[in-house]
Amino acid sequence: NWVGAVQADLGHNFGVDARFQLDDRKLGVQRLDLAVRGAVGRVSGSARYSSVDETLSPGDPQHEIVANVGLQLARGWRMQFGVTRDLDSDTNLRQEIGAIYEDDCTFLELAYTRSETQAGSIGPNEGIQIRVGLRSLGAFGGS
Repeated sequence: NWVGAVQADLGHNFGVDARFQLDDRKLGVQRLDLAVRGAVGRVSGSARYSSVDETLSPGDPQHEIVANVGLQLARGWRMQFGVTRDLDSDTNLRQEIGAIYEDDCTFLELAYTRSETQAGSIGPNEGIQIRVGLRSLGAFGGS
């Protein structure tokens, strides 16, 4: 297989990248990831599109988009919303909204998540997650 990546960082406020995996015989695209990120003032966002050939991951979504939007509220405080969408089944696999505080030493996140995935008899679920981190030691948390 042939694997490659192209990336362009245009400062702190904008960047794009593309990653791909090609079949070695016909050079057909087996996997493609396209991503963009940007920030304007207090608002930041990112989006990633993934396309994976059925033979690489049978049963998983073949076309998926992940998007995140963040809003800086005050110094150290921000809100973030994210969604993961399966484009094949036209459903949201995961949604998350969270409040985040961070400074030079600590990180604290409180997030509400909802998953629409089905695994056997376990269906959609939702929960609250708390993550605490110390920059020098790492993060820990639970839901």
